Parts: sequence; structure tokens; C-alpha cells
Amino acid sequence: MGIMYRRRAQQRVNELKGLQQMIELMAGQIRFERDTLPQVCMKISGYLDGDYGKMLFRIYQIMEENPGIEFSKIYREEMMSTIRSFPLKAQEKSFALALFDGNGFEDRQMQIDMLQNRYRMIQHMIQDAEEAQGKIGRIAVGMGILTGLFIVIVLI
Repeated sequence: MGIMYRRRAQQRVNELKGLQQMIELMAGQIRFERDTLPQVCMKISGYLDGDYGKMLFRIYQIMEENPGIEFSKIYREEMMSTIRSFPLKAQEKSFALALFDGNGFEDRQMQIDMLQNRYRMIQHMIQDAEEAQGKIGRIAVGMGILTGLFIVIVLI
């Protein structure tokens, strides 16, 4: 049981780091390539492993099929279906869903600034998750030792 909690804590850290990587790649793509958000999604989808890369490619496809649709709406819907099963806290899920909410995405410089701000925010979330993971790891080891002692006592 303790191992399961530890695995979920590690998965939480990994998912947050994946989100951080996505934000970093998006900011870089906008800064240096001057791409639109749908183009950014298509280009960096190949650099991201797993669910985030697939999600970004789906966003690009939807935006291409439906010109004029609002990017933040499609992003929110796709992110919601992507992170539904992730072991993230409610605050972390809200952060991921609201990544492109607001008025800060009208021009290229505002997009870069907002993404850099989000990047700093997620760094703090990752630190908190890693600290929690360490605590859960120690608890899991303690539970394993106690379970082993209990079994030994019962067998004697």
C-alpha cells in the first residue's frame, strides 16, 4: 500500500515536470520562431512524450479544422480530458486548465511574459510535490517495516 502511494507521488512530480517542459517549449517557440499558438502546439507535440504531446497535436488539429475558434477554450477542453486521471491536486489541475485563461495572450510578448510567469509558478508546485514525495517515501518504508514486524509476530 505504501508503495502505491509512493508511485502516485512520483507520478504527480513527473506530470508536473511534463507540464513545466510544455510551458518552457511553448515560450521558446513563440519567442524564437514567432509562431501562433496552434503552430506552437503542432511543432512541440513531437518533443513531448506521452499525453501532453498527444494533447497538443489534437489541439492543433481542432484549430485547423475550426478556424476562428478560441484557443483557450480548446486548450481547456483537451487539457481536462488529458489530466482527468492524473494524480494531481485540485489546485494543480486548476493551474493546468487555466494556463491560457485571461487577457494576456493577445500579442507575442504578452504570451511570452505570461508563460514565463506560469513557468515560475509551476517550479514552486514541483518543489512542493517533491517534498511531499520524500515524506510519502519515508512513510512507505515505515509502513513496510511495521507490516513485516507484524507478520513476524503473528507467525511466532
